[in-house]
Amino acid sequence: MGCKCDSKPEELEILQNFENKSNEGFHVINKESKSGNSFSNHKNSDISNYLLKNNETFQTLSDKYGTIYLEENTSKKNTIEILEKEEESNESYNEDIIDKSLPSDEFSKYIFSQINLLRANPSSFIDLIRNSESNIQIDKKNRLIYKTKLKVALNKGIKAFEEAKLILSNTKPMDKLIYNYDMNLKLPKKEINIKNHEYLKNQVAKKNNNGVKIKAYWKEIIYEPETCFVLMIVDDNGKKAGFKRRSILNPEYKYIGICSKMVNDKFICYITLN
Repeated sequence: MGCKCDSKPEELEILQNFENKSNEGFHVINKESKSGNSFSNHKNSDISNYLLKNNETFQTLSDKYGTIYLEENTSKKNTIEILEKEEESNESYNEDIIDKSLPSDEFSKYIFSQINLLRANPSSFIDLIRNSESNIQIDKKNRLIYKTKLKVALNKGIKAFEEAKLILSNTKPMDKLIYNYDMNLKLPKKEINIKNHEYLKNQVAKKNNNGVKIKAYWKEIIYEPETCFVLMIVDDNGKKAGFKRRSILNPEYKYIGICSKMVNDKFICYITLN
């Protein structure tokens, strides 16, 4: 944009008057509207008449300085685009410097290590499940809840815990899972996508399309890691929850991707297996 210092007095007056009127509610200038008018999207007839009356002089000023308000809005839009590109660039940079041999966050590290301990010795976790049964309560709506504070509703209740203990006692040890960073799904930036199952499915589809195979996956939205792990073993919701225990204890799976982050007071965690 040019400098106003060499403008004629009448030009400066028009610019000042236009600026004052614009601040009252007129902000959009479109020199190529479909109607052929030099100005469109007027919200105030006084401003519209003012611009038409001074069209020739204003057009000269526009050629000299650019379209002030449109340029300002464009600048804001460009700034947002630059920030988004910088964010993507930072993500790429971070991928180059992080350790890809283990999950990067503590929540995921805990779940990863516990799953591998479970695979190495399934029966050793029977006591954990037995002790966890004391956390089952009945809420005011007569629903079975695991830990009142956490509000985790159970469909099968005690039966699911009994089933888990039986399966653990009959499952043979197996190889530990290998952490595969490339299997990690992209954690949602928008809170609205956290509970969106389609978002999760789309992330898995993108990985498969890019040659990173994923055969089992699910998400956890929970307060702390131990409860998360216990309920994955209990797998109270069966198919709806993605057959978590069955997947964790499937000796055919060799690799795991796991990533988490804290959102408000809960963790969002994605787990993928192949």
